[in-house]
Amino acid sequence: MPDGEFESHQDAAGSRLLPRVLFVSVNPFSSTSNNGKTFASFFEGYPSESIAQLYFHRELPSSPVCDNYFRITDEDILRSRLRPWRVTGQRVSPAAPSAPPNPIPIPIPEKTHAVLKDSRTARLLRQAVWTQVRLENAQLVDWLDDFAPQVIFFCGGDAAALYPKVMALADRYDARLAFYITDDYVLPIPTRNQAARVMRWWTRKGFDRLTTQADLVLTIGEQMTRAYKAEFGFDSLPVMNMVDVPSAVPRPTALVEESLLIVYAGSMHSNRWRVLAGIAASIERLSREGLAAKLVIYGPQPSNEVRAAVHRLPFAEVKGLLSSSELAEAIAKADALVHVESDDPDSMAVTALSVSTKIPEYLASGRPILAIGPRGLASIEYLRAAAAALVVEPNDAAALDEAIASLATEPARRQELAARGLELAKKNHDASRTRGVLWRHLKSIVR
Repeated sequence: MPDGEFESHQDAAGSRLLPRVLFVSVNPFSSTSNNGKTFASFFEGYPSESIAQLYFHRELPSSPVCDNYFRITDEDILRSRLRPWRVTGQRVSPAAPSAPPNPIPIPIPEKTHAVLKDSRTARLLRQAVWTQVRLENAQLVDWLDDFAPQVIFFCGGDAAALYPKVMALADRYDARLAFYITDDYVLPIPTRNQAARVMRWWTRKGFDRLTTQADLVLTIGEQMTRAYKAEFGFDSLPVMNMVDVPSAVPRPTALVEESLLIVYAGSMHSNRWRVLAGIAASIERLSREGLAAKLVIYGPQPSNEVRAAVHRLPFAEVKGLLSSSELAEAIAKADALVHVESDDPDSMAVTALSVSTKIPEYLASGRPILAIGPRGLASIEYLRAAAAALVVEPNDAAALDEAIASLATEPARRQELAARGLELAKKNHDASRTRGVLWRHLKSIVR
């Protein structure tokens, strides 16, 4: 990827060179959540007066890249449940980057919320309600008019109700459209779940219109770019999470403690928790042979049922979300990092073309990576092709035991994996290079 340094754009004169970008997504810019961190990484160093975000989530933003936000939430709809088209939302200020997530209290029991979150039917009904939310309310229009976006940068996932609204906003402000695709929600999947099928059909309708109208289409990785070119015929630019890459492996590979400390950072949805439970079981088996290891999981709190399956002291411990600085410290103390993907058909359908936002951070950390997932998934193949991780198939208990044992007892193996990971991070994820390429593309589409 060619160099694209844009430091000069941070001064007053440079601010006029970069377009005013309205970033529209479900999640806000964040210093903790995976998607929010990826979005924020695109705009570190971007002129603050030239970036604003409209988002649709309870969470407060916690990234310093932007200080101009407008939020509409499910709770806004509940408060105006008899007339949802009058939902207005509000301007919000970012939380401190070091602060833990501070969402609005959930007005329904936690267990019910967890069930609804995982229900395809509930997600479909939610989108049906969102079709009634108008973006032409006075508060939002005043905010948008004041910002006057030149580019609308949209990442909507399967929030099908947002697609036509975003295109209408682009028309209203005569703004260019940049469309970022992180997961596949449009290719056919083998499912009998009618809600899932309707959701795919609905999202595909918006996807087809938006990719035709967009001035720039971005994907999460090269595998998605190739697949969509073959299936739909449009060109796209692969852009993954951007990180600051150190020049050398940060520390020697001797274990910090006598036991191997393995860290997983991220959510446990898409049945990833089942794979993590398998790691806990492997560590328990290895303990009977005298090998000491522990898995520590940092991320959103799971349901009680998932937590009970994974939180198995002293072999595995589930902890909460951390701030960016706290997570960096936790990773620095780790001896190895683990990335997992499930092999059930529904989960694979969503993750097949996606490269996890966590992988670039793992690669740049100078820690060896253990990757557990089925062949064919973009994240797994990305690491396998570069020999940047120990890769194990799900449900292969013997291979998993062998991989964990080798990480615990072979410092040269850890050193080799860490070095390969760092080289891959330098090649594909270095922020100063990748960010410049993206900004140049955003600048080029404004006419």
